[in-house]
Amino acid sequence: MLLDKTCKRILLALDGSEKHVSALLKDVGGSALTLEQRLSFLVKNGFLKENRMDKFPFKRVLSLSEKGKYILNLMKEGKI
Repeated sequence: MLLDKTCKRILLALDGSEKHVSALLKDVGGSALTLEQRLSFLVKNGFLKENRMDKFPFKRVLSLSEKGKYILNLMKEGKI
């Protein structure tokens, strides 16, 4: 899968900050299933870092990895 529109929106939403999945869903829009699929792809391929909270509330916090920051910069320059 190439970086589709939803993946690009996720990277842009995480620019400069980390976010919970619920905040990303609000920022990115679309369905929760689509968001989860794209997050899984981005984490698996090293674009995002994921931190899971061990205690209640069991939230996942996502942030850009170095690879994700690099791709985001390319997007901003119009190269992707």
